[in-house]
Amino acid sequence: VPSDFQDPLDLDLTHRRAAGLGLPRADQKGGATETVVIAVGALSTSFGHNFAMRRHAPGLLLASLRALACFVVLAPAAPLPADTFVTSGDKILVYYNFDSGDQAPRGEISGLLTGLDTPIALALDLVHRELWVVGLDPAVLVFDMDVMGNVAPVRKIEGASTGLVAPRGVMIDLLHEEVLVTDFQTNSVRAFARTADGNQAPLRTLTGAATGLNGPVLGFLDLVHDELVVPNYSAAPRIAFFARTASGDTAPLRTIEGNLSGVSNPRSTIVNLHTDRVVVSDYDQWAIRVYQRSVGGNVGFTGELAGALTELQSPYQIVLTDYGEAVIGTDTAVNARVVVHSLTSSGNAAPARVLTGPATLLANPTGVASDFARECAWGNSADGCLFRDNFESSLLCYWSTVQGGPGCV
Repeated sequence: VPSDFQDPLDLDLTHRRAAGLGLPRADQKGGATETVVIAVGALSTSFGHNFAMRRHAPGLLLASLRALACFVVLAPAAPLPADTFVTSGDKILVYYNFDSGDQAPRGEISGLLTGLDTPIALALDLVHRELWVVGLDPAVLVFDMDVMGNVAPVRKIEGASTGLVAPRGVMIDLLHEEVLVTDFQTNSVRAFARTADGNQAPLRTLTGAATGLNGPVLGFLDLVHDELVVPNYSAAPRIAFFARTASGDTAPLRTIEGNLSGVSNPRSTIVNLHTDRVVVSDYDQWAIRVYQRSVGGNVGFTGELAGALTELQSPYQIVLTDYGEAVIGTDTAVNARVVVHSLTSSGNAAPARVLTGPATLLANPTGVASDFARECAWGNSADGCLFRDNFESSLLCYWSTVQGGPGCV
């Protein structure tokens, strides 16, 4: 029986792989692509991977390998050596998704040209291959996620007209071509055009006494239910749910707050659309807690990860991956770490992996992003039927018009 921190879909795929059973069609296609991409990684490694340049093989080589993959006998899918992005000091470090222990970064974005000033939170747009960053600067930076080194952002939202003072979270809306930014100091959520660049005014701003926003941090955009989920940090701790297009001084649809909720100092929220649960990192309680998405008020959590074995010290940004795991950044300076837990874990459980040690170069790694993030970095279609077609689309996301297709909620 799945625990409250489990995903039935993850369990189904895990059981199929373990039993050597046939996989769903989408997963089979993923298995073929994974064989191809691993081969690309091996070729790249054998010729010396230059992270100052693009990390992906030329299209011709990839197309050839895809053609060869048609003749590969499909086996249960294996994890790809894809990328996890982690904030660290004034850098963004890059690792393979399944790295652990004292692993040196595979690449980094750093240097004067980047304009990075203590990045705090990240978001990935896999469709346009972009990495979004917010930190101590009153700006939102957008990088080409395939280019490493001392590189300038491809776009930068900043200036008096933006209204940004202390952005703490960024949410990408690929369906409506928008990006939403929480601002800790102005107690607001500002929506911009996804392609906005420079000193541009927001399309709309959610702020005012009725909103109850007070130190908003890393929120989540739920396009399946057309809702915006925003946590307040410890000054007025709660989880608030707004209509996606809410603007001005608009009250939330519902909130989770009060002594029974245990909400103390939330720093990140994410909705697991497969289990209809809200997953929340609590900075002060050193815990990850799970709540029913549709229930508000002074309600208790339905699941929890907490305790010394979890290694959840000051947890921050959370990412759920397609491999049934939660990748969790932490605000740790001594023994800085990124912790990975299975979605089947609960209570005082040890993590599946921990990235930590002097070679990792981690320092207060609060922000995390993975190119295997579930729902393709928050880009959900209106009917919930966003999924990957690995073989046809090379790990890019696209909108499905088919009800009940693979990956549909």
